Amino acid sequence: RMEINKFKILIHGGAGTISGPPSGREPYVQVLKRIIANSYSFAKGDNRTAIDIVEYAITQLEDEPLFNAGCGAVLNRKGEHELEASIMDGSTLKCGAVSLLKQIKNPISAARLVMDKSEHIYIAGESAENFARQHGLQTVPNSFFTTDHRLQQLQVSKQAEKIVLDTEEGIGNLILCNHSLLIICS
Repeated sequence: RMEINKFKILIHGGAGTISGPPSGREPYVQVLKRIIANSYSFAKGDNRTAIDIVEYAITQLEDEPLFNAGCGAVLNRKGEHELEASIMDGSTLKCGAVSLLKQIKNPISAARLVMDKSEHIYIAGESAENFARQHGLQTVPNSFFTTDHRLQQLQVSKQAEKIVLDTEEGIGNLILCNHSLLIICS
C-alpha cells in the first residue's frame, strides 16, 4: 500500500490540441480534474495498489464520452467500435493488452485481467471478449460507445473518402509515479 502523500497522479486527455476558444477546453479540464479527484479518493481505500488506482482512473476516462476511449470511441468504417487497451507494471514488467473488443464496457479492466489472470500478454477479438466475460466483466451493446460527435465524424470521413484524424481527443496515457514505480496505460 502506498502512502497517499507519496505519489502523484498525472493524466491527459490524449494527443493533439483542442481548437477554438479557451472556453471550449473547460469541459475537458473539468472532467480531468474530477477524474484525478476521484482517483485520489479511490486510492484512500484499503490495500489499493498503484495498478488498482491506474485501472480505476482509466475506467473513469473510458466512461467519459468526451474522450476517444470506451464511451466516445471512434467508429470504424462499418460504424462499429473496436476497442483496445494495454497496461504495464514497471516494477514487475508484467503487462496485458486486448484489442478488437466490441462489448466489454471497460477494456482497461480486460487488459488488467490478461496481465493478472492469464499466461498471455495480448488477447484479441472474440477470444478477448470471451476471456473478459469468463472473468465477470460488464458487457454492453456496441451502441453504448457511440456518441453524436463520433457519428458525425464517421459521416465526414465517408464523404471525404479518407480517414479524418481526431486531434482533439484520445485517452493518452496515465502515469502513476512513486519514485521507482512506473505504471503506464493506453
